[in-house]
Parts: sequence; structure tokens; C-alpha cells
Amino acid sequence: MINPEYRKFREDNNEEMEDNAYKEDGPGRQEMEMLRNTIAQSLMNAST
Repeated sequence: MINPEYRKFREDNNEEMEDNAYKEDGPGRQEMEMLRNTIAQSLMNAST
């Protein structure tokens, strides 16, 4: 079972990362998102 304090830290940290992702709406953001999705898809395909 996950320590509740650690879970809260993770949730807060995740929200902060999501906030930062929306703030960084520069020209490279879409490319980074596409790359992340491609990598995630590749990893999912490799694990099956």
C-alpha cells in the first residue's frame, strides 16, 4: 500500500507538471507531444 503522504506528493507533482506543459506552448510543444505519443505507442507495441 502506498504511503498517503507519498501519494499526495505524487498527485501535487503531477498537477504541477501538467500546469507547466500548458504554459510551455512554444513552437516545439506539438513536436514533443508527437514524439512522446510515438514513443509510448512503440513501448506498448514492444511489450505485447
